[in-house]
Parts: sequence; structure tokens; C-alpha cells
Amino acid sequence: GVVSRLVADEAVIVHLASGEMTVLNRSGSLVWALADGAREEEELAAQIQAAYSLPAPPDLTGFLARLVEQKLLALSVSASALHPSISRPQPGTYEPPAVRASEPLEVLSAVCGSNYGGIYANCQLLGSCIHPYSSS
Repeated sequence: GVVSRLVADEAVIVHLASGEMTVLNRSGSLVWALADGAREEEELAAQIQAAYSLPAPPDLTGFLARLVEQKLLALSVSASALHPSISRPQPGTYEPPAVRASEPLEVLSAVCGSNYGGIYANCQLLGSCIHPYSSS
């Protein structure tokens, strides 16, 4: 199974069996929130098109395939999703749905509180560091 949480309009998804954490950009997070198992890919694309006022529906095939490959989403005959419902992010400036990061949780804990300038700096993404580690 997976657990997910919307943080700063980005879906943070943890695959429980593998311990892999995946972060989706804003439009990818909207796709994630809409993928409830009742919508086909075409309907998801139409909803993204409407949310971002795009001239044509975006191609979600590669993005959805990556989520399936990472075992975050299951596409079956009924196109059922594995994830629980999460809040929908607010649309901003459109960028194609994408996986921003995908790392084992061990990587997250190793950089927690470090001076690493990536998305995990001081674990602010997950809001879990109350007292960031200081190496001084």
C-alpha cells in the first residue's frame, strides 16, 4: 500500500513495502488527487486542461506509466487507484505533471537537518523537524 499527504500543494507519497518516498509537482499532485479509480486517463487529462485553462488536454501517459512502474498506482480493467483520497492542490502556473523526487526514506533521514539545499532541507517538506540538526 501507499500513504500520501498534500504538503505545500505537492503530493508526498510513501510506498510502504519499499520505503520509497515520491514527491509530485503541483499538476502531478492534482492528477494524483483525481485518480480515484473512477476516471479514465482521458477524463483526468480533461480535468487538468480545465484546471489550468490549457488549449488542449495534456498527455498523461508517461506520467501515469511512471506511477504504475513505481507501484504507486494500479491500472487494471477498472483503472482502480491504490492511494487514499488527499486534498486537491490549488492550480498555479502549469507545468507538465512530473515526479519531482523519488528517494528511499533512508536518504531522507540521512539529509534531515543537514545543509543539503534540496527539497529535503531540514525536512520542511514533511514538516517533521522541530529542531533541525546543527553540525556546529
